[in-house]
Amino acid sequence: MSIETPEFQFRKVLRRLLDGLSESDCRKLQFLLCEDISLIIQDDPTIGGTLDLFQKLFDQHKIRIYE
Repeated sequence: MSIETPEFQFRKVLRRLLDGLSESDCRKLQFLLCEDISLIIQDDPTIGGTLDLFQKLFDQHKIRIYE
């Protein structure tokens, strides 16, 4: 049995949200969040590219689980 951290739970919620998005929806989401994200990540509208975008935002402390 493993204990899931709040950050892990938050990431699971983000992943579940992405599961319901089309490629077009991912592109729109990336457009809204792209201010500080490289063009390489912005140019990948797939679920994987959107996950990369979220990871970059986590790394830059632009999104946090408690905000």
